[in-house]
Amino acid sequence: MPVTTGGSRWKLRAPAPDRRGALADALRVSPITAQLLINRGLVEAGAAGRFLEASFEQLHQPELLPDMDRAVERLLAAVSGRRRVLVYGDADADGLAATAIMARLLSMLGCPVETFIPCRLADGYGLSPETVERIVAARPDLVVTVDCGITSRSEVATLRAAGIGVVVTDHHQPRGGDLPEADAVVAPRRPGSAYPFPDICGAAVAFKLAWGLAQALSPGRRVSPECREFLNDATALVALGTVADVCPLLDENRVMVRYGLKAMTASRHAGLASLVAASRRRYNASRRALTSRDVAWGLAPAVNSAGRLGRPEVALQLLMATDPAVAERLAAELSALNEQRRALGRAVADEAMAAADELGDAPVIVLCSDTWHGGVVGLAAAKLAERFGRPAAVVTFDGQYGRGSARGPKGSRLHELFAACAEHLEDHGGHDGAAGFSVRRDRFEAFRTAFLKVAGERLSAAVPADDALEIDAEVPAAELSCELADEVCRLAPFGEANPEPVLATLGARIAGTPQAIGSGRTASLRIRAGQGGGSVRAVGFGWAQHLAELAELGRAGRLDLAYTLKLDERSGEPEMILEAYRART
Repeated sequence: MPVTTGGSRWKLRAPAPDRRGALADALRVSPITAQLLINRGLVEAGAAGRFLEASFEQLHQPELLPDMDRAVERLLAAVSGRRRVLVYGDADADGLAATAIMARLLSMLGCPVETFIPCRLADGYGLSPETVERIVAARPDLVVTVDCGITSRSEVATLRAAGIGVVVTDHHQPRGGDLPEADAVVAPRRPGSAYPFPDICGAAVAFKLAWGLAQALSPGRRVSPECREFLNDATALVALGTVADVCPLLDENRVMVRYGLKAMTASRHAGLASLVAASRRRYNASRRALTSRDVAWGLAPAVNSAGRLGRPEVALQLLMATDPAVAERLAAELSALNEQRRALGRAVADEAMAAADELGDAPVIVLCSDTWHGGVVGLAAAKLAERFGRPAAVVTFDGQYGRGSARGPKGSRLHELFAACAEHLEDHGGHDGAAGFSVRRDRFEAFRTAFLKVAGERLSAAVPADDALEIDAEVPAAELSCELADEVCRLAPFGEANPEPVLATLGARIAGTPQAIGSGRTASLRIRAGQGGGSVRAVGFGWAQHLAELAELGRAGRLDLAYTLKLDERSGEPEMILEAYRART
């Protein structure tokens, strides 16, 4: 039984005909769309309607974040007094987007602003004693951290002792219950926070601070037209950070990414426009509206590549660029870095995979090398975690000092695991599914032993992945209309915690002869499939090798098709994007 992706079994979600009928009537959508909403836990008409609407009014107000009033007051004083502000970010896409949001707004308000992005290969993550020493020597009046700082108690204390104000904005977990003694710590995950949705990225926290500052500078709660235009454009950077950090596309994240994708597609900002254009050229994409997949697979890796290879300033300069010629040059440089990153990442991942095959069934994978490039060990860790279904930590040593990255599947609790092994580490930070850390060579074996022990105690044994393909709903071909495709589109943006629905048409017939599209290993195929008289176009990207088999199945009788449903932008017709097929039994 041939299946191209998704394993050998299909698992159809149990339909809820009574509930979906009522929900469909209440929302004036098709029963299929109602079923997709129910599959997402959206049973009540009010909650489901808000999900479909995803309006700006659903964003949580900035003042709900802890210390927002203190941070705004500190920034207002800096703006009015024309004080020198240093925005200190991080080298990944989220940190760079957050830095660009804060620096661009302060610059627009006439504040003297500088930026500092630590090089992960030399400086590590976040504030460090070495970077703090350089900041003290530069003597800014105020440091605003974005996407970092919540674990930097001693570094913040050093800055304040030198007479430098500090506002921390971060979305990471604090270490224990202790916070840095900054002028303000704006962080949704800090102890005692009542923020309604803590799963926002660093760029979103920076956006909320920018919004709060814009409100304080405007009469009433309505921001000025200039600030409103800035904030609308800045949602593009929030979308970049949210998708790059694999934040759940629920609640206000979904709202910000939905509007951010529109802003990114139509942005007049030279840097963003050049970044999007370069990605379209790389993937030979049309000028259609951008999707979260475009960001996850095109824009975010390109921006991340600069930091991974020790050149984060290239990406930041691009996100800050206003001159089209400069932006075009930087976009080309970033594209070249991305190609270099891809080649290095493949080489390191291949070596790590071979080494991991020898480790057996330990609860976590821990590997090290003196030759792996430090900028791509996170990519190797991600591939290991995906393949083996358990957390992986990969370290590269330079002399006596090693830097590492860890990745894990859902439920890995990496932040908790590293906290339990902190005595063996120089530093660490991150999320439940992704973390960075540093370790001395003479402490590595002690760390490995402790990490394996803690993981064995706190994580359940690795369970073989269920290879079943989850089908959200069965849809007769006659119901594959433009209206249904448009309604499915309203569930977007798709990504973490909001996957694109997979539909199935069972007992379909292929109309005509399957056709190849393109050539080479990436060639695709096109068919028309349906039941009864009508048929719908279907595309299998990279499926040309299945052309003969599908043609044979079509001649032999009926088959089952699993697919996602889109509205083709050129023809205006519904289109299946094939995920799997099987002979009808």
